[in-house]
Amino acid sequence: MSAPRIAVAYPNHRATPLAGIRDFVGALEQSGVVDQFWVWDELTGWAPEGFGVPDGVEAPDPHSTHDPFIECAFAVAASPHIGVRMTTDGVRSRPAELTRTLLSLASATDGPVTCAIGLGEARHMKPFGHPTGQALSRLKDVMALTRQLLETDEPFSYAGKRWLFEDGYVGTYRPHRPEIWGLGGGPMFTEICAEYADGIESSFPNAVANLDIFAARVGTIRERVEAAGRDPDAFGFGVWLPCGLHEDPDVVAAAQQSPQVKWYSASYGRMNQDEWRNEGLQSVFPPGWHYSNDYMPFTMTAADADAIVANVPTEMCVKSATWGTPEEAAKVGQGFIDAGATFVGLLDIMPLHTGAEGFPASIGRMLEVAGHLKA
Repeated sequence: MSAPRIAVAYPNHRATPLAGIRDFVGALEQSGVVDQFWVWDELTGWAPEGFGVPDGVEAPDPHSTHDPFIECAFAVAASPHIGVRMTTDGVRSRPAELTRTLLSLASATDGPVTCAIGLGEARHMKPFGHPTGQALSRLKDVMALTRQLLETDEPFSYAGKRWLFEDGYVGTYRPHRPEIWGLGGGPMFTEICAEYADGIESSFPNAVANLDIFAARVGTIRERVEAAGRDPDAFGFGVWLPCGLHEDPDVVAAAQQSPQVKWYSASYGRMNQDEWRNEGLQSVFPPGWHYSNDYMPFTMTAADADAIVANVPTEMCVKSATWGTPEEAAKVGQGFIDAGATFVGLLDIMPLHTGAEGFPASIGRMLEVAGHLKA
């Protein structure tokens, strides 16, 4: 079994200087155990404005985010060897422009360039005029067209449900081929990815609640890929591993009591809130509430979030991330690798509790996790 590909996340808030990417990439490369710089395509922040900010304290609004593709450009400018990984969705993506951007990034580095495309979240679409109710059909067109643009050496035409190409292509210069992965789950999503994508990834425990579900999913997807006439051994399987990393159990326990971690756990600990029942817990949101479909940060107030957080039990926080030392987190990650994961994305939610000043130590702990997974 080959070593898994490892990515480490970089903050996407505009208060984080883009110039800092150079030092971050330098640390990744010096570690020798990280393959990709990792960012997400978010138009809004993870919490309502003002939530978790003490009275009298000035803090940047949570919705000032960087463009992830520009962040990736800074990363490959810092090193011609670092890989980059980013997310987006099929609703906001334009196939030709997305493909060109990925080819530009891939021409600047000999590391792997990967874009994971999901079905999208309402918070990034509805406020900004993007259509809703078209996620699957748009994902199919974007994936089909992107794949064809990456493999076709002459103009072609395509008639999909949402996109129409008439004698279009983006050229043949592609010294390194970027990868297109799917981000998410569901039967129709899986069928689309099995036909067009290079892999599928999702988050533990937020979307994939346990190792058994992940292992079963790997087997099912491999069958779908083979049925589509493709090589399942060439198809990737990824897991996001949100961690709360610290060596001191008292710090971990304090983090699990913090309002920021409670909000994270309530809203994102399980994408499908009904799955909390499988853990013996009750969602603190109304029945049927789903993070991807219902979280709208511009209409929810800090007071609304405070009211929700007041009902979050500690056990919900415990079961929303992988907590403990880097060694303990690596054991969890290794279980997914043994079950078929070829990619592990590392992100540490501990800075939600410790603040920005805790980020340098957080990087060191994530690199330690990566080192164990690469050993």
